[in-house]
Amino acid sequence: MDQVAHYDKKGIAELDEIAAKINNGFVTKNMIQEFILGEKEHFDWVRQDVKLIKLVGLENYMLEQL
Repeated sequence: MDQVAHYDKKGIAELDEIAAKINNGFVTKNMIQEFILGEKEHFDWVRQDVKLIKLVGLENYMLEQL
C-alpha cells in the first residue's frame, strides 16, 4: 500500500505542475484544479481506509463493508 501512496502523491504533484503552467485557459485550469481536489480527497479516503485495515485487519474491515 505504501507503493500505491507513492504513486498517488507523485501523480497529484504532476497534476499540480500542469495546472500551474496553464496561463491562457481559465476554464481548463479550473477543471484541472477541481480534478486535483477530487484526487486529493480520494487519496485521503484511501489512506484512512488503509490505516483502518491495518488497525482491525482485512477480514474485519471487509465484514464492516457488508
